[in-house]
Amino acid sequence: MADPIRNLDELQVRVRQMVVGKGKVRAALVGADDVPSLEALSRARGENLVEITLVGPQAATREQVQRCGLSSDDFTLVDADTPDKVAAEAAALAADGRVDFLIRGNIAVRDLLVGLLKADAGFRRGKAAVSHVAVFDHDNYPRLLLLSDAAVNVEPDINRKLAIIENAVSVANRLSVAMPKVALLAAVEVIYPAMPVTMEEAVIAKMCDKGQIKNCRIDGPLSLDVAVLPEVARQKGAVSAVAGEANILIAPNVETGSGVYKAMALFSGAKTAGVVVGGKVPIAFPSRCDSAHNIYNSVTLAAFLSLSSR
Repeated sequence: MADPIRNLDELQVRVRQMVVGKGKVRAALVGADDVPSLEALSRARGENLVEITLVGPQAATREQVQRCGLSSDDFTLVDADTPDKVAAEAAALAADGRVDFLIRGNIAVRDLLVGLLKADAGFRRGKAAVSHVAVFDHDNYPRLLLLSDAAVNVEPDINRKLAIIENAVSVANRLSVAMPKVALLAAVEVIYPAMPVTMEEAVIAKMCDKGQIKNCRIDGPLSLDVAVLPEVARQKGAVSAVAGEANILIAPNVETGSGVYKAMALFSGAKTAGVVVGGKVPIAFPSRCDSAHNIYNSVTLAAFLSLSSR
């Protein structure tokens, strides 16, 4: 396995190298009347990384395209004038193999996911779980830090958390982290019966100890500071292969995941990327709070995952 990818700039270099060997990736912007997303795609096209399909209302999309310096020769436009139609067209593009990844643009999370995950939409891969994985690149942390789930699974039970972990570990493996360290987040790092999530996380950690969960190390419950700061882990007596050195954070629910994501994006200065994995193709899945630069990071992450599966 290659050396782990250490930051998002290095990921972008890796994507450019892969495109030279494997060819450009086909991307569809879902809800294409969205200037920040179009700016990110314009940059990706300028770097010769992508072929672009735009899915959205024709008049509004063309108006926004002109603002972003793209011409009609730069893309294929699929006209869809309601969220239901936009999501249905996106699902068809993915199901038919006409695109390599999707990008969430000007469409609500619920509208997009409901449309994609319908039984007859063709986006699902059997019973595989779909989940959101965020990647953070922060100057104060010596490695990429992954977080799941900040967008898709609202209140996952233990079986869904196992699937969320599996998806996040798969992304980490693609980033050349061979044995990622997974921290199950809670408010404390001890087991309290009054806090059911701590007992559930202890069960998951024990399952990993017994070899029931592969290709990673897991510890939990762990508070966020214990998961990422070695000195705090030592002060609190949290001794494990994961404490203070996490590669992956698993949130107990979407409120926690979304809160951590937005705090990292808005207040910590971290570079961010977000994808939804588990379907026919990856989805670049930035947050509304993301800058065009961070949307571009999401695009390159989704492109990387697509290219690495070829």
